[in-house]
Amino acid sequence: MFMMMSVILVMRGRNFLGGACFSMAALTKFFPVFLLFPLVAYVLSRRKGDLKTGAADVAMAAAGVAAVALIIFAPQIIDGNIADAFRFISDRTGSSSGSGSSSVLSFVIGRSRIIVYLLVIAASALVARAIYRADAKDLDTALLRGSMITMALTMAYPPATQYICVVVPLLAVYAVSINRDYMLSWKLLAVGATVVMTVSLSTHLLPIAVSTGWIEVSSLAHFFDVWNAGGTWSVWNVQFVIGSIFQYFGSFSILLFAYYGRFRRYLAERRGADPA
Repeated sequence: MFMMMSVILVMRGRNFLGGACFSMAALTKFFPVFLLFPLVAYVLSRRKGDLKTGAADVAMAAAGVAAVALIIFAPQIIDGNIADAFRFISDRTGSSSGSGSSSVLSFVIGRSRIIVYLLVIAASALVARAIYRADAKDLDTALLRGSMITMALTMAYPPATQYICVVVPLLAVYAVSINRDYMLSWKLLAVGATVVMTVSLSTHLLPIAVSTGWIEVSSLAHFFDVWNAGGTWSVWNVQFVIGSIFQYFGSFSILLFAYYGRFRRYLAERRGADPA
């Protein structure tokens, strides 16, 4: 929600509030950080030809980011343990300490995650360049499209359902108001997210069972045991893999819709340029 609010507020010229919402979005869920380049490019492009005013707008947005971050980190700053507030970065990259084989696996997974994130940063810079070069009449569409593409790229790792929430709002707005072809991406993500979410259905229903008594806790425990029974490939594993495949196809289809037409035009131009 905060991520979508930051995009909308920046589009409406509310740079301070947009920066504040961006800060809350990034500190709530790490992925919106990758929208930094596209948002800055949009603000500067809107003031194209007036660099001083554009820089002032960016500074105003940065002030919003800093103000909210200062409020959120105030307890850590007062206690003198501000470094602990940024531990989520090392946790996200898998660089936290550990021992044994689990630490080796964590190291490998963490490094692959870092590689994906570095590629997303590079891609977001290219997206930002396209936004900056967009015509004034197409600038809002370029920001929505570029933000959606960037968030779809972050889904390369990992595909868990809770991370889909960062791309769905942008996809919904773009599919409804600009290009309905993206409804296919929406459907794929919806199916995949539903399948993955129901993997841990017993866990989701447990608080309701305990607080209301509408469901027997023992029934949920039995359901959990059945779903996780089996050898290497339990029902849980199969369901998670199927849901993840749908989610990956949903994310990939966003990129396909965004660039397939451009790729075809590029091939046509190359064929036209080849000598007979």
